[in-house]
Amino acid sequence: MNLAKRVANSILWNQLYVVLGFLLSLAFNIFIVRYIDRYAYSIYVFAAGFVGVVLLLISFGFENSINKYIPEYLSKGLVSSSRFVFKRFLLLRLVVLINICVIILLAQKFLSSILRMPEIITLFGYLLALIMVRGIFNLFPSIYMAQLKVKQARIIELCEQALHLLIVYYVLVILKAVNIKYIFLAQLFIDSAIVVLYWILLGKSWEGVSSQNENLNFKAIYRFGLYFWGTDILTYILAEKSDILLLGFLNPDKEQIGIYNIGAMIVLKISALVIGGLSGLLLPTFSEAFSKRKNEGIAQVWDAFFKMILVSIIPIFFFLFFYAKHLIIILFTKNYLQSVIVLQIITGFALLNWIWGSGLSMISLMTLNKEKTVLWIRLGSGLLNLLLNFILIPSYGACGAVIATGFAQVSCSVMELVILRQHVRVVYPFLFVGKLLFISLITILIVIWFPVEGLAQLVLAGCVYFVLFFFIAHFVKFLTPFEREQLSQYELFKYFARLF
Repeated sequence: MNLAKRVANSILWNQLYVVLGFLLSLAFNIFIVRYIDRYAYSIYVFAAGFVGVVLLLISFGFENSINKYIPEYLSKGLVSSSRFVFKRFLLLRLVVLINICVIILLAQKFLSSILRMPEIITLFGYLLALIMVRGIFNLFPSIYMAQLKVKQARIIELCEQALHLLIVYYVLVILKAVNIKYIFLAQLFIDSAIVVLYWILLGKSWEGVSSQNENLNFKAIYRFGLYFWGTDILTYILAEKSDILLLGFLNPDKEQIGIYNIGAMIVLKISALVIGGLSGLLLPTFSEAFSKRKNEGIAQVWDAFFKMILVSIIPIFFFLFFYAKHLIIILFTKNYLQSVIVLQIITGFALLNWIWGSGLSMISLMTLNKEKTVLWIRLGSGLLNLLLNFILIPSYGACGAVIATGFAQVSCSVMELVILRQHVRVVYPFLFVGKLLFISLITILIVIWFPVEGLAQLVLAGCVYFVLFFFIAHFVKFLTPFEREQLSQYELFKYFARLF
């Protein structure tokens, strides 16, 4: 199979994984929320966030280095070098994991005191074991993705999510053992089994291949990984996940963590669902446009992606905002009614963020080799987020965390767009955005009067809303002839241009 077909096939499997992963994750969270109380759910979310932070801090960009250098070596026929690099990273990861787990084990009382979460000390044994297994686990999908074996990697990851859901259901419902430690224990058991499966499959694929260092430049490999590691840490500080730990640290009401997570999770999962299939296309498309038409190419691709993403996601944000109460009560029960305002605030900031281009400007700047500029902008926005969190969370809890992160993210997007326009002649499509917002508002004001009392009515209201939106958008000639002609120049956007 040639590269173009392999890439297209990978994109399809990636999008399918995003859809199925979204459904499984949503089902898991709905199930957990309904079977454990709000306080226990908050502890679970905090503990899972702690595991995520530790794994990020000890990653050192190994996965990014694998994704970049393994494909290069394989394209040159250096299979033995690919194996050598992976084994080196696997050994280093194992050494780092053992050391960090020993440190955490010795400092567990100090950490629980610093984090102001004494309940977590009873979970440290499970969490450390999960950190060990998950740290190794994370390397294997990277080697599969680097070889464009997306189908195999995604199937295994979906099986992991499905099995986790089934085992937790069995423990909580059938055995009636309502304790969050069993949730982590189930994930530990499944991840361990999958690591063994990955090892067996990888061993078979590399059977007969020796592991040799063929003059590899490990200094460059490590430097590349460390750069992305730094970017990932700054992105984490700027993202919603950091708010979970800060809520536990800064607010005495621990239930605010669960309230926050429900609202933030919905927006994050739906955003990933809508643009998940495009995530792997952004950088290659911008790079190709720059190589062919320089800055003008970047401006055109930015405009095309911007319009396509906004049409896909803005109507959804309007629906989420106006139907937030119905969504929370129907899916997560009235116990999480406080999450309604959280969902509405984060939806409003997400809408503003995408109106300012969100990550598109960042990718454009990176294509122009302005990585340091991106790093400084994200550092400043991350520090702003931390400052606002320390000011707002003690008084306003989950809402304060959402406002702080939302404001910092919008500020980051504005700065990236402003700096991009200093280098590239990006013409902001004010008329397009205005028409999109107007049509979304008119449509939701028509549909909002429909009575919604259960899941079936909510789904029906959503279907009516989106059908009506596309009908009005098509009727009013949403795209101008010039915009339609511009978009039709690219294979990726021509169907979008025909639709509107």
